[in-house]
Amino acid sequence: MKEQGWSPIPLATLVCCIVVTVLFALTTERVSAQSQLQPDSGFVEDVVLSDLPLSTAVAFAPGERIFIAIKEGIVRVAQGGSLLSTPFIDITSIVNRRTDRGLGGIAVDPQFPSRPYVYLFFTYDPPRAGIVHDGADHGRHSD
Repeated sequence: MKEQGWSPIPLATLVCCIVVTVLFALTTERVSAQSQLQPDSGFVEDVVLSDLPLSTAVAFAPGERIFIAIKEGIVRVAQGGSLLSTPFIDITSIVNRRTDRGLGGIAVDPQFPSRPYVYLFFTYDPPRAGIVHDGADHGRHSD
């Protein structure tokens, strides 16, 4: 009968797991410490707007205009440090905003305002989209 004890392969695996765990803990500690660093002395942090819902992207335009994409499908404009009272556009009826979907990007035409185009990246969900048999809503590709 063979004597039971630690075989070399499981012992090596255990040692490897311990080493990886220790390295991960040290790396996580370093990243956490770095995230609490203050910006260099040449940088200034200013709050321009607050109390906005989940904003996913911003685009800057001439005239101190900032276009703000909100996940649900609304684009707001701030000008001169104040939010304009009326949304620029509201496409919530066609935006699939489940989990990580929604209005995800915005860009202003480089020749704005002479070419008054604002481009939006969002997950399209037509108003009458069917629900597939697994019960989940699915976005549709649109050309």
